[in-house]
Order: sequence, then structure tokens, then C-alpha cells
Amino acid sequence: ADFVLSLAGLLAECPPTEARRIGRELRCSNDEAAALGWLVEHVDSVEHAEVLCLPEFKRLIAHPRFDDLLGLHRAVCIARGLCCEANDAARRRRDSIPADQIAPPPLVTGDDLIALGLEPGPLFGKVLDALYDEQLDNRLTDREQALERMRQIVMAPRRGSTGE
Repeated sequence: ADFVLSLAGLLAECPPTEARRIGRELRCSNDEAAALGWLVEHVDSVEHAEVLCLPEFKRLIAHPRFDDLLGLHRAVCIARGLCCEANDAARRRRDSIPADQIAPPPLVTGDDLIALGLEPGPLFGKVLDALYDEQLDNRLTDREQALERMRQIVMAPRRGSTGE
């Protein structure tokens, strides 16, 4: 196991912010401290992986340290004297998703929102996240479908504000 994963095992009971702080005090790089915090923050997510909504689960397994997370979770379960069934279930669920569906390129981008006449702002991220979640949930499967859904989302507040 690498240093970050070993450190995450030692700090698995700490709040993620505390784990990141300790990582920085130990002179970890920013990337190592971020990875440490992510592992500690998400170790218990594996326990609930079977019931996470599909977009949330796909975002979790898309992380480059997900395999490390599974290893950390298994070690924590063994150390706590707990069953590792949730870990096995998370692996099975991950393996059931085709690799090209885990983190596909977004069907729409901020450029599409600009083309629709929207100015960059806080709404951008919310709209793009909502559309990407629908894509990860397999409710949007092609660009035309995503563009139409984007128009619906963007126009809904405008209709409401004009009293229609």
C-alpha cells in the first residue's frame, strides 16, 4: 500500500478535515492531502454503496482512488470485526456498470448554455450538474435529448417569473 492509503488507514476515524490537516503537517503534497481527505471522507460510503443513487455511485467509482477506497474499507471492517459484505456488494455493483458509462463525457456543456442565451453565473453549475446526473442515471442518452432537457430546465424559471 502506498503512503497515503496507509495514512488513511490510521486516520479512518478522524473527520476528513482533520485528516487533511494532519497530511499537511506531515508535509504531504496538496494532491496527497486531498487524496487522504477523500479516502477518509468516503470510507463509510462503501457501506451504503448498494443504496446510493446511480449518479452518486458513478461519481464515487469514477474517482481514481476508488480501488484504494475499497481496500481501505475492507481493512477498516476487519479491524472493527465487521462483515465485509457491503464491500463485496460495492465491487459487484461497480463491476456491473460498463466502463464507458461510469464517467462519460457530458452531453452538454457551458457553451450550450451560452448559445441558449444564458450568461455565466451560479445557475450554470446547477444546470450542468443536474443534466450530468440525468445522464449518469441513463435518463439522457444522446445530445439532442440532453439539449431539449437543458431548454426545459432553463426555461422553467423564466416562465415562472413572467406569470405563465
